[in-house]
Amino acid sequence: MKKNVILLLIVVVVILITGCSNAPKPETTVEGFLEASKELDIVKMAEFVEKSEIEDQEIFDEFEEIEEGSLEASFMDYLKENASKMTYDISGSTVEDDKATVDVDVKYVDGGSVMKATIVEVFTKVFAGAFAGVEYSEEETNQIFISELNNQREKITETFVEKSIRIDCVLIDDKWYITNLDTEILDVILSNFVSVSEELDEDFSDEE
Repeated sequence: MKKNVILLLIVVVVILITGCSNAPKPETTVEGFLEASKELDIVKMAEFVEKSEIEDQEIFDEFEEIEEGSLEASFMDYLKENASKMTYDISGSTVEDDKATVDVDVKYVDGGSVMKATIVEVFTKVFAGAFAGVEYSEEETNQIFISELNNQREKITETFVEKSIRIDCVLIDDKWYITNLDTEILDVILSNFVSVSEELDEDFSDEE
C-alpha cells in the first residue's frame, strides 16, 4: 500500500515538473525575437510580435522588398553588420495573468554618428550642386549616399551603447507575444537610427 502511494506521489511530481517546464515563457519569446534581430530577419522577428503591433510598425513593410545594389540594400547591409554584434542578457521577468514584462541588458552598435554625418554630407553635396546648377538624378543621389556611407564608416570609430530595456508581452492562445516595439527597442535593432531620424526631422523642421 505504501509503495503504491509513493509511486503515485512520484508520478504526480513528475507530471507537475513536466507541465511547468513545458509552460510558455515570455523570456523564450524575447530571446527568439532578439536572436532573429541579430540577423535582421524581419519575417522571423514578426513571429514574436503581437499582430496589431506589427501593423503599427512600418519597419516590417519597408524591408520586405529590397532591390539588390540599391541604396536600401547598402543601408540594410550596414544595419545587418551592426545587428550581428548585438549582445544581450535577460536579467529577469515579471508575470501577472496574461501580461508580462521582461528585463534585458543590451549592448549594441551606436550607428548614430555615422548616419548623421552621412546624411549631412549628402545634403551638403546635393545643395552645393543645386546652387552650381547641377541637378542630380535620384540614382546619382543614391550613389552619393552609398559612397558617403562607406566613407563615414571608415572615418568614424565604432562605438557601443549599453543599457537596460523592458519588453512587454501578452499571452495569446498559449503563446507570448511582444507588444511594445517602441523607439528604445527599435534603436537596439537598428543602431539608433530611429532616434537619429526623429532628431533630424526636428532639426529640418526648425530650419524650415
